[in-house]
Amino acid sequence: MSFEQPQKIEEGDKEMEKLDIEIEKGTEKLGRFLELMSQQLREEGVPVDNECRINIDAFEETYSKGIVEKHKQELVRLEKIWFGDLSEEEFKKKKKRGIGEKMEMLKTAIFQKNLSPDFIVARSSQYDDIKNNVDNIILEKKTGNLVCALDEVADVFSSRFEEKRDKVLRRNMNRNGGTLRYGLKMEKENGKMKLKLGRIKNIPVFYLSLSPWLTEEGVRNFKEELGEQSDYEKIIFDDFINSFNEQIEFINSEFKNLSLKNRSPRVKVKERPLRFRESLERFSPQNK
Repeated sequence: MSFEQPQKIEEGDKEMEKLDIEIEKGTEKLGRFLELMSQQLREEGVPVDNECRINIDAFEETYSKGIVEKHKQELVRLEKIWFGDLSEEEFKKKKKRGIGEKMEMLKTAIFQKNLSPDFIVARSSQYDDIKNNVDNIILEKKTGNLVCALDEVADVFSSRFEEKRDKVLRRNMNRNGGTLRYGLKMEKENGKMKLKLGRIKNIPVFYLSLSPWLTEEGVRNFKEELGEQSDYEKIIFDDFINSFNEQIEFINSEFKNLSLKNRSPRVKVKERPLRFRESLERFSPQNK
């Protein structure tokens, strides 16, 4: 009878426990970072909560209070179906333990580190996240160009990832992109770009993928300081930029015969990512 195996199992359990603690600490750092960025966004007039998520309460003057309240009640109804009678604090803790929430937090933070101050990077409202399948808003301040990202936490080799990727591509091709009920846009007013709130249509949608392993390593090694990034953060951002460029090229090729002078809804789905690609050129790995 061997006595080494139980010891190895015990050592493995300790390593897993240590890893879980490090991931939990990384999640806490991510939360503090997003809270700091939320404060900065609010100072710029962007209505977000402390998780960098668009706050639909700010739209009560854009829509009627009744519509906003109706949407909030719908979200409560869905959360009860999914999470039962958990308190709001318990619900948030359980949600943060999920790999999808970690990926969304990490992705938002990495974009903020790399795209600020030229872009506004925020998480979509809970309503748009659930109802319109849009997770992030990326808005270029100078041009007002708006880009959205629909992501899936999945291994790039899984069939589920391929299904989600194909669904997103069809969404751009056949449904004229995505829609935000609680959206942001920049419009010129008295010679200056000003932030406006409201519904936005025909937004190009991108899929972004991270394996659970890389997500957890990104969270575990996350650096809380705005001007610093771990090697994992750099790798993830470069992967995102490469993915953006590939998808922009695909959209452009699919709409190659579509003139930008045409004002059909599909033009925005073609035009917006082309303008975004120009802005992203300086972030491309080959240009660093």
